[in-house]
Amino acid sequence: MLFSEGFLMAKVLAKKMTVLYKLAREQLSKQSHYDFGLRALKSVLVMAGELKRGSPDLHEDVVLMRDVPLFLGLISDLFPGLDCPRVRYPNFNDAVEEILQDNKYVLIANQVDKVVQLYETMMTRHTTMIVGPTGGGKSVVINTLCQAQTNLHTKMYPLNPKAMSVIELYGILDPETRDWTDGILSNIFRDINKPTDKKERRYILFDGDVDALWVENMNSVMDDNRLLTLANGERIRLQNHCALLFEVSLNFQYASPATVSRCGMVFVDPKNLRFSPYWQRWVIDRPGGCTVLDEFFMRWWCIQVTQLCLTLDALLEGEPSSADVMECYFLEALYCSLGATLLESSRIKFDEFIKKLSCLTAVHDERSLAGPGEIPASWILEQMVKIKRPVLLVGESGTSKTATILNFLKNLNITLIINFSSRTTSMDLQRNLEANVEKRTKEIYGPPIGKRLLVFMDDMNMPKVDTRYGTQQPIALLKLLLNRGGIYDRGKELNYKILKDLGFIAAMGKAGGGRNEVDTRFVSLFSVFSIPFPNSPYHIDLFNLTIFQPFEDAIQKACDKVIVCTLELYNNIIKDLPPTPSKFHYIFNLRDLSRVYNGLTLTKPDRSVFVRVWRNECLRIFHDRLIDQTDKALTYFCILQEILEEYNENMSRMNLVLFDDALEHLTRVHRIIRIERGHALLVGVGGSGKQSLTKLAAFTAGCEVFEITLSRGYCESNLRDDLKTLYLKLGIENKKTVFLFTDAHVAEEGFLELINNMLTSGIVPALFPDDEKESVLNQLREEALNMGSGPSKESIWQYFVNKSANNLHIVLGMSPVGDTLRTRCRNFPGLMNNTVIDWFLPWPPQALLAVAQSFLGVYFHIMLSFFLKFVLLLFLQKLRRCNFVTPKNYLDFINAYTNLLEEKDQYILGEKMENGTAFAPSVGKAAQLLSEEKKTLAEDKAKEIEEQNKVIAVEKKEAESSLAEALPALEAARLALQDLEKSDDLEELKQRRVRLLGDCLISAAFLSYEGAFSWDFRNEMVYEVWVKDVQERGIPLSQPFRIESLLTDEVEISKWGSEGLPPDELSVQNGILTTRGCRFPLCIDPQQQALNWIKKKEENNNLKVQKASYFLKHLEMAIKYGFPFLFQDVDEYIDPVIDTVLERNVKGAEGRQVIMLGDKEVDFDPNFKLYLNTKLSNPKYSPSVFGKAMVINYTVTLKGLEDQLLSVIMGFEKKELEEQREHLIQETSNNKKLLKNLGDSLLRELATSTGNMLDNTELVYTLEETKSKSSEVFEKLKLAEETARNIDELRDGYRPAAKRGAILFFVLTEMALVNSMYQYSLASYLEVFDFSLRKSLSNSVLPRRLKNIMSTLTYNVYNYGCTGLFERHKLLFSFNMTIKIEQAEGRAPQEELEFFIKGNLSLEKSTRKKPCDWLPGQGWEDIVKLAELFPEQFGSLPDDVEKNSTDWKSWYDLDGPEQATFPMKYDESLSAFQKLLLLRCFRVDRVYRAVTDYVTVTMGENYDTIYEQSTPFSPIVFILSPGSDPGSDLMKLAERSGFEGSKFKFLAMGQGQEKVALQLLKIAVARGQWLMLQNCHLLVKWLKDLEKSLERITKPHSSFRLWITTNPILDFPIGILQKSLKVVTEPPNGLKLNMRATFSKISHETLTQCPHPAFRSLVYVLAFFHAVVQERRKYGKIGWNVPYDFNESDFLVGVMYGGRAIDSFDRRILTVYMDDFGLFSVIDEIESLPLANTPEVMGLHSNAEIGYYTQAAKDMWTHLIDLQPQTEVLLNPLRRRSRLADSTSDTNSPVLFLNNSLYFFFFVKQVDKGEPKVMWLSGLHIPESYLTALVQAACRKNGWPLDLSTLYTQVTQYRSDDEVSDRPGQGCFVSGLYLEGADWDTENGCLVKSKPKVLVVELLCVKYKHFLDPVLFISLCLSQQNTLRTPVYTTSLRRNAMGVGLVFEADLFTTMHISHWVLQGVCLCLNAD
Repeated sequence: MLFSEGFLMAKVLAKKMTVLYKLAREQLSKQSHYDFGLRALKSVLVMAGELKRGSPDLHEDVVLMRDVPLFLGLISDLFPGLDCPRVRYPNFNDAVEEILQDNKYVLIANQVDKVVQLYETMMTRHTTMIVGPTGGGKSVVINTLCQAQTNLHTKMYPLNPKAMSVIELYGILDPETRDWTDGILSNIFRDINKPTDKKERRYILFDGDVDALWVENMNSVMDDNRLLTLANGERIRLQNHCALLFEVSLNFQYASPATVSRCGMVFVDPKNLRFSPYWQRWVIDRPGGCTVLDEFFMRWWCIQVTQLCLTLDALLEGEPSSADVMECYFLEALYCSLGATLLESSRIKFDEFIKKLSCLTAVHDERSLAGPGEIPASWILEQMVKIKRPVLLVGESGTSKTATILNFLKNLNITLIINFSSRTTSMDLQRNLEANVEKRTKEIYGPPIGKRLLVFMDDMNMPKVDTRYGTQQPIALLKLLLNRGGIYDRGKELNYKILKDLGFIAAMGKAGGGRNEVDTRFVSLFSVFSIPFPNSPYHIDLFNLTIFQPFEDAIQKACDKVIVCTLELYNNIIKDLPPTPSKFHYIFNLRDLSRVYNGLTLTKPDRSVFVRVWRNECLRIFHDRLIDQTDKALTYFCILQEILEEYNENMSRMNLVLFDDALEHLTRVHRIIRIERGHALLVGVGGSGKQSLTKLAAFTAGCEVFEITLSRGYCESNLRDDLKTLYLKLGIENKKTVFLFTDAHVAEEGFLELINNMLTSGIVPALFPDDEKESVLNQLREEALNMGSGPSKESIWQYFVNKSANNLHIVLGMSPVGDTLRTRCRNFPGLMNNTVIDWFLPWPPQALLAVAQSFLGVYFHIMLSFFLKFVLLLFLQKLRRCNFVTPKNYLDFINAYTNLLEEKDQYILGEKMENGTAFAPSVGKAAQLLSEEKKTLAEDKAKEIEEQNKVIAVEKKEAESSLAEALPALEAARLALQDLEKSDDLEELKQRRVRLLGDCLISAAFLSYEGAFSWDFRNEMVYEVWVKDVQERGIPLSQPFRIESLLTDEVEISKWGSEGLPPDELSVQNGILTTRGCRFPLCIDPQQQALNWIKKKEENNNLKVQKASYFLKHLEMAIKYGFPFLFQDVDEYIDPVIDTVLERNVKGAEGRQVIMLGDKEVDFDPNFKLYLNTKLSNPKYSPSVFGKAMVINYTVTLKGLEDQLLSVIMGFEKKELEEQREHLIQETSNNKKLLKNLGDSLLRELATSTGNMLDNTELVYTLEETKSKSSEVFEKLKLAEETARNIDELRDGYRPAAKRGAILFFVLTEMALVNSMYQYSLASYLEVFDFSLRKSLSNSVLPRRLKNIMSTLTYNVYNYGCTGLFERHKLLFSFNMTIKIEQAEGRAPQEELEFFIKGNLSLEKSTRKKPCDWLPGQGWEDIVKLAELFPEQFGSLPDDVEKNSTDWKSWYDLDGPEQATFPMKYDESLSAFQKLLLLRCFRVDRVYRAVTDYVTVTMGENYDTIYEQSTPFSPIVFILSPGSDPGSDLMKLAERSGFEGSKFKFLAMGQGQEKVALQLLKIAVARGQWLMLQNCHLLVKWLKDLEKSLERITKPHSSFRLWITTNPILDFPIGILQKSLKVVTEPPNGLKLNMRATFSKISHETLTQCPHPAFRSLVYVLAFFHAVVQERRKYGKIGWNVPYDFNESDFLVGVMYGGRAIDSFDRRILTVYMDDFGLFSVIDEIESLPLANTPEVMGLHSNAEIGYYTQAAKDMWTHLIDLQPQTEVLLNPLRRRSRLADSTSDTNSPVLFLNNSLYFFFFVKQVDKGEPKVMWLSGLHIPESYLTALVQAACRKNGWPLDLSTLYTQVTQYRSDDEVSDRPGQGCFVSGLYLEGADWDTENGCLVKSKPKVLVVELLCVKYKHFLDPVLFISLCLSQQNTLRTPVYTTSLRRNAMGVGLVFEADLFTTMHISHWVLQGVCLCLNAD
């Protein structure tokens, strides 16, 4: 390029330029705006060409090397003795100096030069960045450049790109309508690039932070293309008269190198400007000059010069005063500038220092004058507002910043108060500003002419920081407004609006706790003052003056002591109760003190109660927010009970029990509401009484209660409408109102922004539009004037705001569970600062007893509370499942208990007539006699039919005689029935009634608390804890007690079974909970069993099924007409619009009941049922959900699934038998139901029978019917029981196969804990199960048949699972499968498994000393622990190792010890799994391979098999790994299957493709096409729509298939994953499988199409090479510095491998491979390759796999821990170890502190001694700079050109530091290098092969210590034969993709070929792991 620019010395200069840029990278500090890449180099060369042509007489060296300021040292080394003068542009330089003088700037050569540098940069670059810290003069440089271009009119368009979203910047294209909405930047860019005939320049100035989010869109503009491409396809070219300027601070880390390289850079350093020029400019600008002040300034040399000058402007009014007065002014300004931002302790020192220097005496009487830091803030505000300077007050929360400012603003007419929170956006801020200004001219806006609007911004540093790029959007907008005087319209106009006559006052707390650091460039626009915490005398004076004046003298005398006591209490609380994450609300400040005193003013000034009131106020303010137990109850029960009764008479009824704890909270809330503008934050779990007590307290205080009602789609606009209604009540109707707002009302987090404003300022900004605001003003005008308000609109509006605020009390009800409340309080400071906090603790025992007594009438002992807390914690720890118990559960428990008692008592009383065993014989005998006589009578009638008339009388007599005989029996039956009250049977019934007390107690607890627990936890709680507790308390209880016996019966269970509910105990319990629960059920149902059962159960009841969207209309109809309603696929968020339905908040009498559904009143039918169902396996519901719904855990159990699979097997193996069994179940159910109905009918007849029973023909008929049918039913039941027993015996023979199937299913589902994409449904598993039954070999011998089923099933499930698993998880899956199967057979106990996973986790070392050095320390600890845990097998292991260490060491040193014979007895005495335990102790690196041997690993993919398994209803999901693309394989499959061409549709998903995809899906379903949707992870939200579309498919074409590709993502819909076949696409593991996969994709035609005889050999070599480069990646950094994603496309193209390698040493490895891989004369078959290969195949040392396998084993153990039930014993040591590991990565950890201390002491020691003889290279922060400086020093000493010098290293023979006598003449000795991938032969001085298991050796260690002796050569004379250029890295992580980490290249001698060491991955590191 230099040649093309006309340079004759181009070659020499090019070398110098290259060296210059390389050394600049190494020598200069690391700055984000430095760019020494090709673009920067090109710009320099282009500029050099222009200079050469402009100055042809200059020497070429001088022309090129003009960048003197940055490179002076380097350039002098490259061009010894060369002088480089600065070129001057006469016209431009003169113009710059003139402009600066005209603007009254002090002329500084450096600043002029910066303007010239900017000018020069913009000659060659159309994009330039002016970079530098605040205060360097960047804006002056830019403005001066624009004005100095006198021949060109320059127009600048300032813009802060961070003040708005990217969409607002560049515009957006609506994907639906294709309408284009222009952006602000796109509008400006289009406007400035319009052609023009004028001589002018147009600049867009980006005045704000640069980040990749917005600036990457400008890359095509900033490079040579100069094109801005918009989303609508419009392309706008940057014209030559336009340019881009960036004004940015040093916060440049978010700009990518690509952006930096495209820009010219001009750095403006404040150090060059300093502060004197600003002062000099101010002095010159003052009328008459200020010579005296100039002398003071030179004496004090103040650096806060801007604020000093502004304060002097405010103080110096009128004529100059005497020198003494001027000095006073100066000192005052000094305090208000240099001392303004100091903290309390520093202010005292500053005050003493200033007084000492100014010869002033210290003031001892603090009350006579203002002390340090006590200049009144109101005076400061007055001075700054007077000179129109923005002012910022900074201080801790509660230091009266806000109060002071608001008090100051009271005296001003036009003000605007804006409260910032974390949710405040720039649009909120702009909307507020625009609502308070009016249009003056076309572009100018402001308050009414002649007035000035003061804007107060409270909590200014609260807005949320962009997490990725660290910017606050509202601050960016304010910066543009304050700095440039305007903002851009963000509507349709997009024009620039100039805002005039605005003043700004701001307040903020210190950064931390939700408050953020604010941009220093923005803060520099304010005068900043720190507000300290006032001292005690100040408090006493303040509160005596303001609070205690109305009290009597006796009280006033005690006030000082009260204030002192309050302050002492306050200070102790701050000291002893600091905030923590769990006590985030323990923040106390001046607000709390004022609340205490304010509460005192509400009392009568009576001395007798004053101290008690003071104590009460302190408790309420400080004590109530504590989360410990309260200490004393208040006694207002009687009074408040009467108020409650009055409330219930006048308002909606509340069943409140005012126990002591509730009374306390009630009085607290009532007290807060009584205080003017008192607001409360009530914190407690759902159901603790927050809302009820608030309503009662509001009623007591005479306030109305206002609540919002959520409706479907309720958003911020709806909330604003509701708040308008509220404020009209407050301000117009003058009603005192409590606004009750709970966390259930927070449909959007933005709601809290409005609440925060209401709490802080009393109203929501811009709530009323202009027309509604005018209406409010008209209604209030007369009242406001009468109350003394001014006539202006602003005054009347302020009256409305104040009146509304005075009538408003906000009560917030929030839950403390999780991080939500803490985050909200941090983001919205008003929630804590402006409320009194009342923390609701769990109900104490007294509360539980009081509630029980109120509802039951007796004291009731409850054993649930403590135990439930323990169980909930254990449930979370063991199963990682959340369950919450709230007071609502307890109330449900009480209600369920009373209802159950009443129901079951009535049932038993009804059984008085039921006991058939008592009277059945009597009734039976009577019926039998009657029947026999009738039969005889009929026979006699038949025989004597001919003699009827003769024997009628005889027949009559005989009949009467027969009846007479039967009557006594009947009469006896009646008497027996009447005497039943006195029988044993009655005693039994009485006992049963008594036992109901305990039975119903436990059953009610079960219904109220047990739903969310698993079966194990339920069983333990009910049968082991509660039953035992009830018995110990002497409460009667049935023995044995069963839940099912009381809450259901066999008839109902049989019915459920026929409807599809599995018959296992858990499912029956779930059925009980679903049908009898106190609340509507929410079923956690990952296997969808509950869903199917409910649908079947309610199918005849007009069931409505809806997903959680678009459901309101259907739900309304179901409620109205009493239909069951099922919510399907509920996620963790439940729409609050159905809360009233869940809580059954029904109003009205029995005749007509209604319920509120959103904002609509709906008739309620009592038959309505609501079911909610989620397929999430472990949803995290909030406590409020647990309080509203009955959460029921339907997750299938192992035993339950075993029974279900047994039915499937029997249906396949013995279909007739299974059908007979199912028929038997149904028949048994019907028979039991019939028997019950017969009994009920008989009892009904007997109970209602009167008079002679023989005269009751209906009774006689019923007796006959009952007898005959009951006998028949009893026989059938007996037969069914016997048949069922026989069938069960036969079925149990097949149970082992069912058990295996259940185990395998749970192994599959557990993989979801490893990766969220591994989701499997029971339905899809059953398909695999059926497939396995069909494919397994049949056999008439049952054991053999079972073996065939189990082996086939295990194989198929393994393949099914592995198809969808990443390679790294397949061994984990197979091992877990093997372990679960082994454990089911009684092998591999859990204790052994836990040791295998975690080893010895004890942090304390064993007392027994390690016997041998070769054994790792942790290994010995594991051996001791193993012997301790399993003494039978390993008890003698420590002794055996110690006594036979030689044998053990021989085995330990083997490359594959897992495959060799174990030493001593252990080879024969241990099981296969126990050998793994032993191996873990010795060789962790071989555990992974041993596990591979332990299980059979079968791998490989075949898409044809996947297609065979697929159905039209099951999509195939390809889970992509980097670089994989299954598209080509799928196309080949489509061709083989006849789906080529139009039958196979592809669509790459992206923005705007949603509708297209759904349309293609619809067509494919109908026509039987294949559809492939690629990269679906790009449209995560749309996947929900796809899921719904798939569910709507009912009758697809049989050929239809859906193929989906996606990256693994967390939010992929579970519904699609569960029903799909999942396929992971990634390179297979191992050379053999990799090559097999590669060759399987090469057709025979491809191999034979080239006639060259070497072609097939070349393909084989390329395939081998392809496998090797992929396989090498798994060895980490020793394999590749950068882990490249070599994939199939590289193999197909063949030339892509080198193009991917961006690291030079990685390219060297590729080169060696290609050199070494020659043509094979004989091609061995791929199948002959071993399945597992060693590192040597890749040219690596066998040690390379140690790190790989060690890490692989640790990763597997980590996942296995996740798959095990968690226990605290297991978790605690792991957590401790994890914390220890984390601490080593923490920059503040003791470990790193020690290292840093070593560095520090090492170099401090050398300060006085000079440079050390041996430099510890590892201790240097940037070692490459030291080495480069070493070369420079030698060059300067010898006068050598730097570009002709290099560095060469040689390993010396020195063994210790002491052997080195002195530093070398040139170069130095260095130490601290570690060799990886090889060893060093000390004697021969060369590289040798690594020793086994030794990964890293220290080149320079105490025992074998060598030093590097750099000797400088001329590079042309350097001979490097037999020398390996070895990279030296900072750490073992080597170099990353950006090239960071390489220090230099060392030279190591070798006797072997260099390629050997290249493939071994040899390197040097400065630190060892």
